[in-house]
Amino acid sequence: MTDYDNTNRGVLFKNNKRREGKNDPQMRGNINVEGKEYWLSGWSVNAKGEPYTDKNGDRFISVAVQAKEERIDPQAPLTGATEPEDEIPF
Repeated sequence: MTDYDNTNRGVLFKNNKRREGKNDPQMRGNINVEGKEYWLSGWSVNAKGEPYTDKNGDRFISVAVQAKEERIDPQAPLTGATEPEDEIPF
């Protein structure tokens, strides 16, 4: 499958790590646009649990896009962090 080209393609999956009471996306995934990778987030219902609908009553999914290099991982070490010294100065 090394010949498969994902350029200008993306995917959304159900977000199984969604936190109760938070505005976490119901769907998460990624997309490649012209060779650049992005994260996708999707919501099918609003904070009240009502489905998003247009003026005709047709349902839709609200989507947000974020470049992968812009996302901050809270578990990642801080940039420039150093190892603690072996000796305590006092």
